Order: sequence, then C-alpha cells, then structure tokens
Amino acid sequence: MSHIQAWVISIVIGAVLVLLLTVSWLYIPVVNPLPSLMIKIGVTGVSFRIFIATMDFFINVILCLPAAWALLQLGVRHIRANTLLALLSFAVTELIVLGTPTVSFDLANWFSYIGSLVALPVSVWLVSKLIGNASNYSFKPRPLRGSA
Repeated sequence: MSHIQAWVISIVIGAVLVLLLTVSWLYIPVVNPLPSLMIKIGVTGVSFRIFIATMDFFINVILCLPAAWALLQLGVRHIRANTLLALLSFAVTELIVLGTPTVSFDLANWFSYIGSLVALPVSVWLVSKLIGNASNYSFKPRPLRGSA
C-alpha cells in the first residue's frame, strides 16, 4: 500500500470516527447509570464534573480502539503520520459536525473537546502496546512419527 493510500484511509478513519462517536454519545448518557448513582451518593459540583470528564475520556478511548487498530493495520512504520492525519481529520470533522467549543466559554466544554481529541492517540498507543507485547505463538502441530 502506498503512503498516499494510507494517508487517505487515515483521513477517512478520522472523519468516520467522529460520526460514530456522535451516534454513540446519543445513547451512552441514556444507558449509563453512573452519573445518577454519583448524584444519589452526594457527589456534586466540581468533583462531579471531574468524574464525568474522566469517565467520558475513558469511554472515548474504548470507542476509539477499533479506529486505533485500523490505523495500526496501515503500517506501524508510519503510525505517527497516520495518527496525526486521522486526528486532524477528526478535529476538522468534529468542528463541522458539532461546532466549535469557543461558542461557549464554559471550561467544561473545552475539557470534553480536548479529551475527545486526546482519546484517539491514547487508544493508538494502547493498542500498539497490547499488540506489540502479544505473543506470536500459533498452533503448529508436530507431525506424527513415521508420517511422510
């Protein structure tokens, strides 16, 4: 595969990832019981917002794992360039689809925006460490004695 094909695929991965995350985040707040549980036990204010931001970041990392695996399949040699292109495509598509966080001067919007941007490189790093440390043992049965 040429570099240009890998770069185009990286850009497509970043753009599609925004759309998939947007659809996923329509359903996650509905089915996630943790925020209501935290409110019931009395966590409010800044600590609640920190908890939500941390939880959202980890959910984004988990949701980005398939994209990270796809980027690694394009080639480990140029993973930084492919990840950077996917990240730039992700950022531009997110600004087009969701709008810029500067419209609202709320600091929480900036943290969630930065968290969504950082989730892709973190998931690429995580997948590269998991795949890099995986053993390469395949099942290779030994032939029986006397068989030729």
